[in-house]
Amino acid sequence: MHRLKWSSFILLSALATLGKSQGLINNGASIVVKNDAFLVVSGKAGNFTNQNNGTVNVNARGYIKIKANWSNLANNSVFVSNSGTVILYGDTQYIGGFYPTGFYNLDLTGGAPKVLNINTFVGGVYNYSRNGRLILNSTLILNSNRLIINNPKPSAVYKGIGYIISETDPISGYGTMQWNIRGSNNDSLYIFPFGTQNATYIPTVLNVKSAGIQIMDSGYLSLATYPTNAQLNPNNRPLPLGVNNFQNKYNVENGPQALDRFWVLGGDQFITLPDIDMVFSYRKSEWDATNSSTNTILGNELKAVKYDPTTQKWQYPGNGTSDPVLNRVYSGGMKNYLGNWVLSENPYCPIPDFTTLEKCYTVPFFFKDESTIPRFSITGWTWDFGDGQLSSVKDPVHRYENPGLYPVMLRVFSDKGCEDSVIYNIEAFTIPVADYEYLDTCYKTPTSFKSTSTDSKYLLTKTDWFFSDGTNSQGSSVSHQFAFVGNQFADLIVENSRGCRDTMRQSFIIQPLPFARFDVEPICENTTVDYTSASGSPSGIIIAYKWNFHNSFSSDLKDTSVFYSKADNYIIKHWVQNQYGCEDSIEKLLLVKQRAIANFDFEPKPATISTPIIRFTDKSSNTSIWEWDFGDFGFTENVQNPVHEYKDTGWYRVILIANNDVNCPDTIMKLVFIKPEVRVYLPNAFTPQGFDDLNSTFKPVGILNGTIEYTLQIFNRWGEMLYESDDIDKPWDGTIRDGKVQCQAGAYLYIIRLMDVNRELHVYKGTVNLIR
Repeated sequence: MHRLKWSSFILLSALATLGKSQGLINNGASIVVKNDAFLVVSGKAGNFTNQNNGTVNVNARGYIKIKANWSNLANNSVFVSNSGTVILYGDTQYIGGFYPTGFYNLDLTGGAPKVLNINTFVGGVYNYSRNGRLILNSTLILNSNRLIINNPKPSAVYKGIGYIISETDPISGYGTMQWNIRGSNNDSLYIFPFGTQNATYIPTVLNVKSAGIQIMDSGYLSLATYPTNAQLNPNNRPLPLGVNNFQNKYNVENGPQALDRFWVLGGDQFITLPDIDMVFSYRKSEWDATNSSTNTILGNELKAVKYDPTTQKWQYPGNGTSDPVLNRVYSGGMKNYLGNWVLSENPYCPIPDFTTLEKCYTVPFFFKDESTIPRFSITGWTWDFGDGQLSSVKDPVHRYENPGLYPVMLRVFSDKGCEDSVIYNIEAFTIPVADYEYLDTCYKTPTSFKSTSTDSKYLLTKTDWFFSDGTNSQGSSVSHQFAFVGNQFADLIVENSRGCRDTMRQSFIIQPLPFARFDVEPICENTTVDYTSASGSPSGIIIAYKWNFHNSFSSDLKDTSVFYSKADNYIIKHWVQNQYGCEDSIEKLLLVKQRAIANFDFEPKPATISTPIIRFTDKSSNTSIWEWDFGDFGFTENVQNPVHEYKDTGWYRVILIANNDVNCPDTIMKLVFIKPEVRVYLPNAFTPQGFDDLNSTFKPVGILNGTIEYTLQIFNRWGEMLYESDDIDKPWDGTIRDGKVQCQAGAYLYIIRLMDVNRELHVYKGTVNLIR
């Protein structure tokens, strides 16, 4: 056999055919097939082999026809364009190699099947194009590999006279057809053209009703199907991957009532799966006796049944409508459809079920049989209540002695001898324990109620209160004010999240309130008020007192005193509490009145006995009434600015009492001094022993009645003191030495010192002429 190896760029623009014994090895070359050109690989070898990263570029109307096998030994997908067609037209041909090939159009024709030896793409892969097609004019055997249709259009697969054989079981490995439907349009029919080994066409149709939400243009659905054995026990084996039983919901082997075929529906790269309708096709020989099947189903009752891997059960009853004439089952409105499917008849056994009306362990449980059977009738019941007690009546009544979880089993029997059972874990719920505490049982005061109820397992969901005066309330903490003193009660009913209840009643006495009392009268500012509590209690004794004077001062004493220095209105609150915790309070208004502010002035200053009339001027404020006391034995005045004459010298205490219209007087005292007047006149000459008695001596004359000390001194011109006297009534007569010596005429110096009653010193100096 001869092979043609191309290691350079080859451009085919006309029909090119290799010899009968030749194949084609693309050894790293770039092959271009232009429009209307054919590259035909024929002969006994007839293989197309791609290696060393060779590439092929087929234009839109270009074709490559291969009579033998396709083998991709490179590490790329071969085609660098999304156009052109590859035709496999020989006898049995294999698509294989080391790396998947990405065909654009793949046309399978000829009398023999084609076989995948590797996963293969059809519909275009280069730059994500999605327009190519798979043309089935011969059978394609998936051979446990995956065929990926990359064109999302339903027309991407054209079924001619061929079909796809997917029938390899999970032990051999599924043969899977994957269709990258991506964001398909609504009501798009995707026909998976499956067939059987004996040339029966059994397509599966997926009708995409809504596109779903995909991840980056990559959503796909995939499907595999395979037949199973038809022997009696067990049939329908092997089971799909992840399926560990073929039991119905009664845990009974369901093989005889199911089709001898499974479907495995997959999908991925969706955030939200599309909504789809499904149509399953099958061979009649897979459920009737024509193929030695041991199944006992009726074709018109076939349903699509899915396996739930979470519960590890098949989901009966099935879904869909059977068409036994066309051998199809239509199953619509599917959302949770990924997984393993079978076509099965729903079993005609009793469907056991029951309910119970009560769930609290202290009350009777009423069990009600809810079992059904599609055909025939139920004639017997056996109950096991899980606590060792049994019953055979249809709707029994049972009482549990303790709370807990009990496996209750009901077994039902049909009149045809079929039986089934169901076990439900029935819980005898705990009963809550109602309890509460209360505070403040005082008249006219809301009593606080707080539930301290408990439940060993469940949450308390309802708390209802019913009071002895006929009212009610809800909540874990409530307040209620009773209208009368005396005996009262409260009922507490609690209910847990399972509806179980408990009740508690407590009785108590609503106590009368104490009474708060005190007296207060208006006062003047700068006054101390003595507060005395006159409170009492009809029941019990008062144990606590409190005063609040609203001036940042309070007291806890029964009696207290407060000094008010500022005129204002003060709210005085007095609070008392008796031994039962009952309280009363009272508020009163204390009026602190503003005092008059006494003040005055007077003129003249100083005042002398020669001018003893004093003018008083009122300087008071907040004053409308005046009362004067001048300090000279009862002389008073009630005018604002009086004038008063004093009769003698001395100090006088003058008192002014200033008052106002709220009778808050003030008093001020000031001293008024009437000075004795000292007024001295000194002659400049005297004539002792003159013709008259006038001017015969030398002494001061004038007003001297305020003098308390007196000194007269006479000096000659040489500074010698000639005469001294401390008696104002002893003047100098012009002699010295006790009158024995007469002084000569001439000028003499004198110094006179006088001290008045204010002890003020007056000094007079001068010269006097003695004339003879």
